Formats: sequence, C-alpha cells, structure tokens
Amino acid sequence: MAGQLEYSGTAVSNTAINSIPIQGSSSVKYGNDAIQQLMADQANAITKVADKTGTYTAVKGDYNQLIRATGALTLNLTAAATLTAGWCVWVKADGGAVTVDPAGAELINGAATLSLPDGFSAFIVCTGSAFRAMVFGNGDVTLTGTQTLTNKTLTAPVMTSPVVSGASATLAVGDATTTGNVSIELGINRSGDGLSLIDFHAQEATDYEARIMRGSGANGAWQFIQNGTGITSFNTAVRLGADGSNALDAVTKQQMDTALASKAGFYTGSTQDETNLPVGSYIAILGPASYEKPRNSTQTINIDSASANRYVLGGAGAAMSGTWKASGSTGFSNSPSAAGGLYRRTA
Repeated sequence: MAGQLEYSGTAVSNTAINSIPIQGSSSVKYGNDAIQQLMADQANAITKVADKTGTYTAVKGDYNQLIRATGALTLNLTAAATLTAGWCVWVKADGGAVTVDPAGAELINGAATLSLPDGFSAFIVCTGSAFRAMVFGNGDVTLTGTQTLTNKTLTAPVMTSPVVSGASATLAVGDATTTGNVSIELGINRSGDGLSLIDFHAQEATDYEARIMRGSGANGAWQFIQNGTGITSFNTAVRLGADGSNALDAVTKQQMDTALASKAGFYTGSTQDETNLPVGSYIAILGPASYEKPRNSTQTINIDSASANRYVLGGAGAAMSGTWKASGSTGFSNSPSAAGGLYRRTA
C-alpha cells in the first residue's frame, strides 16, 4: 500500500488511489473501491504505538507511527529514497538508549547516527536523501554508561560518581558569559555529619597522593595531607615539608628566615658603615650625661663620623634607618658627666 505519501498536492495529478482508477470514465466499482482505499489510507496514517524490544528497521508503512523502544536497541532506517520525502516517524526511548542509524552513508542531523538516552524522544522526517530529527527530553533522566552532552543544560542534576575523562580532562565551572559568583560545594544539603574531602591522584595508583579534608561536624579539623616526600607550598615564602608519612614537618630554616626577615632578624654582613640594620637589632651607646633617655622614647642614632667604632645620638654622621627606641639607659656614679644606653630598632 502506497498510502498518503503517494498523493499529489496537485488535484488533477491524482488519477488513482493505490492503482484504483478514479477518473470520470472509470466504473462505479472503481469509485467505491477508491473511497474504501482512501479511508484505509487515512486510518493507517493515524499515529499508533508499536512496541519494539530489539533491533528494528523502520519501513514506509511505519509512516507517522510511534515506535516505543522498551529496551536498548538500534533503529535502522530504510533508504531515504525508498521512504520518500515527507515520511516521518516518532521514536521513544522507554527502557534503554536508542541508536537511530540511517541506511548506508545517509545522515541524520548531519551525523552518521542519532543517540537517544533513555527517556528521550525524537520526531524524524525524511527529506528524500537524508533525515532531520527534533529531540525532546521529558524531565528527569537517568544517565548510564558514557554520555556526551553537547550544548545541553542540566538543571540541578543529581549524579553519583560522575567521571570527566580524556587525555587531558578538564572540569570547567563558568565561562565568558558568567558575571556572578561560581562555586563548587561539598556536602551541601547533606543529612547528618560527615567528612568533606578532595583527593589528588598524581600517578597510576588506587590511593591518593594528597588530600584536602574537612573533618565531620561543626568543629572538624581542617587538614592538608601529603603522602609523598615533596613539599607543601602555600606561597613562595612559606612551605611545609613532608617526612614520607601523613605527618607534616616544621618549616625549614631557609623558609623561616625568609618569612621572619621582615619582622625581626640579624645583620650578617660586614659593612662597617651599614645604616640599615634589621628590625630587632640593638645598639649600645656611651656618651655624655644627656645620653640618659626615657624608656621607649624614640631617638635618632647616627654613625660617629669621628670614629670607626662608635654610634652617637645625633651628630654629623649618617643616620641609621628606621625607628629606634631607648631600651634602658643609666648614668655612672663614678663619672656623673657620662651616661650609657641600649637602643633597639622597632620599625
């Protein structure tokens, strides 16, 4: 039966219905048969459901029908030229993924096949040489196996153990259109307390090499765990070493020196007229009675221009950099005209 697909949109071109002549010179019986055939064609064009459990080839007689796949299967399509332009079919994946495979090298939506995840539907139309399809989802979908999502949006999806694979796998959050905050939240909306952690696998092994972990409950410990012997670096100045186990060693001397140099330090140079000593340095000065200064008072200390050994309070020599404060001074009972004091750099 050819059916509606053989009808012409030009009325005078319709001279027969399924080989039954309908021109004016035909017999009355032809007229009766033609009407009956037309009614049959109309009835067959009504969409009905055809359940399929295994691989199936859609033929011309499946025109405008709904093929419901009750399990994973491949739906082959007869050659487009045989189906003719305008042939169409509905497909529903209702029990497993469906692969729609056109005949030979023919394409569907420009590709060799069309994949419908379980729960998806498609309306497929033949152009006479290829196929076009409109794909529809229907709410929650369970994705199994390996799925490729292209230009799709999942709204608040719930996924268990998703894997981003590939030679250089990347999980990107946000793009050039993102204008607000982005976030990755661990343990959100959880029921009860529990750990939240991120594991790092840097070699071909089943266990992690490093871990960032937040302990259970409101006051759980915040831990950085390094299983290897490499250092843990928070910036270029402070790093933590590892002793080969989960325990973290103390900061190395080099890193401690670097980290504390701006707070307190020791001058290790040999320049006699150095004026920029580290914060925390002390200088002792002996001089006249006027050198007896109040505790924690700020003083100006200079290099003694007349001596290679001494510092003085004020004078013609170069001034010492920073802020210097008196740390205690005293006079001498056997020399009332003299005094001495100790001064420290505080900034």
